[in-house]
Amino acid sequence: MDYRVALDDAGSAQAYMDRYSVGGIPHAFLVDHNMKVRWHGHPAEPSFETAIQQAVNDMKAQKKIDVKGKNRDELMRMPIRDLKQVLSEHGISAAGLPEKGDLVAVILDKCV
Repeated sequence: MDYRVALDDAGSAQAYMDRYSVGGIPHAFLVDHNMKVRWHGHPAEPSFETAIQQAVNDMKAQKKIDVKGKNRDELMRMPIRDLKQVLSEHGISAAGLPEKGDLVAVILDKCV
């Protein structure tokens, strides 16, 4: 197999399949950071690669968030989505950082 398979304990994939009346697999959903489905269909369709490339281009075009000189209180007022973007821009995973304060602590330690 030359593709990734994910386990969905939360049932999110089934919810997408139900919402879009999908009855068979394989079926891929391209979901953006706002949980909006940008594309769905068979992963062998040529439009899947195009949709992935467009999503990558859109992510690259996003304005980078500058946290230089920000203190803890200023970072704590930022949306979690922005904090995760800062970590991503620095090549740091937000996995294992369940609380907003955890995200801020890593940003202060590694990004500011």
